[in-house]
Amino acid sequence: MSRIFRAAAVLLALIMVSATFAPANAQATQPATAVPACKAGATAINFWHGLTGPDGAYLSNLVNQFNAENTDNLCVTTTVYNWDVFFDKWLSGVAAGNPPDAVVLHINEVPQYASLGAMAAMDDLAKTVKLDLSGFPQTQQTYSKYNGVLYGAPLDVHPIGMY
Repeated sequence: MSRIFRAAAVLLALIMVSATFAPANAQATQPATAVPACKAGATAINFWHGLTGPDGAYLSNLVNQFNAENTDNLCVTTTVYNWDVFFDKWLSGVAAGNPPDAVVLHINEVPQYASLGAMAAMDDLAKTVKLDLSGFPQTQQTYSKYNGVLYGAPLDVHPIGMY
């Protein structure tokens, strides 16, 4: 398993867990700051998402904090796409052999993108980094898997419905 994949998955898991348990008002009150340049020789982790507004600002601050504090010579570079083009860009990157190292997507989309080969299985990595999903509802744990294989960690819990 590649070092970048492991690092990307650990970062993504930390971001997801941190964002889930952060106070709602903290997300709304912390403006995004400029992303610092990566240190020379750092391993870059290419992270794509479509979060904007307070969610995007909070995530940007988490990434900046990670980049400033990590001691593993890693650097997360973030690319934000509007959701209407995000998935096309992602699949184009996969087809071209240049996909992002980590992404944020809705949990109900895991089966589709895992079945297309756009996502990498994370079972071994989750064991290696001792990723504990037990704090999430069972449904979220179940939907993080496709065909019994873990492909992600929950970021949040929100309803998807019709009205």
